Amino acid sequence: MSTTDSDAALLQVMAATGLDFPAGMTNVLAIKYINTDNFALVGVQNGWTLPAIGGSIYFRGYFRHDIDGSGGGTMHPVESAFQAGECPYTSEWEIAKPNTTTIDFYVSTKGGSSAADGGPNSHSWRTTGLARQTTYRVEEQYIRQGTNSWKLHVRIYDSTGTLTKQDSDFVCADHGENLATFMNGSGAINSGTDCLRHKLICNPGASGGRGSSTAAHQHIYYGGFAVSVTDWCGPYTPGE
Repeated sequence: MSTTDSDAALLQVMAATGLDFPAGMTNVLAIKYINTDNFALVGVQNGWTLPAIGGSIYFRGYFRHDIDGSGGGTMHPVESAFQAGECPYTSEWEIAKPNTTTIDFYVSTKGGSSAADGGPNSHSWRTTGLARQTTYRVEEQYIRQGTNSWKLHVRIYDSTGTLTKQDSDFVCADHGENLATFMNGSGAINSGTDCLRHKLICNPGASGGRGSSTAAHQHIYYGGFAVSVTDWCGPYTPGE
């Protein structure tokens, strides 16, 4: 695990009390998103072994969005990377603020290169209408089709464990495909060979209105990240 920051106040571990994370999750990572280009991250590199072709790797993470305001475009706070510029655009969570009460959430898979943005391998799988100040569990399954080729499935649960979003609720903002239809057919996504062995959580520089100037509402809270090569991770279990 490595931590890098240009502003230590952007990264804090704090008590999960009152944030509706799972029982037994004592602390969460609070990352502040202010309207500056300061950058801060925590990451792990080569943290697990990838499955053989035909196998799957599963990721789980909880988040709670509490950034004030609207607009400002998308930001990409959770990535399959270890440091800025590594494995760009391979797999990342993106979040946008279309209004003052809801967020749009993306799992973006853009071929492992910024040059692929908008190209045939560029996919920004977007779902809309998630609520702010609400804790969600995101689960992802990547099924290995070849050395650098994968199929993706995504599930989002609310804090009661109710499934609120699944493949059929995600549509590619680049090309208009539905994730369920695309992945159940011949579609696949690309990744650098080792990119899905990394994980980075960051403030990617939130200028341009992506952050907030309201001190009481400048954070996204994260917790319960897990990785499995056997099955969906499922809900957080105290002591895991």
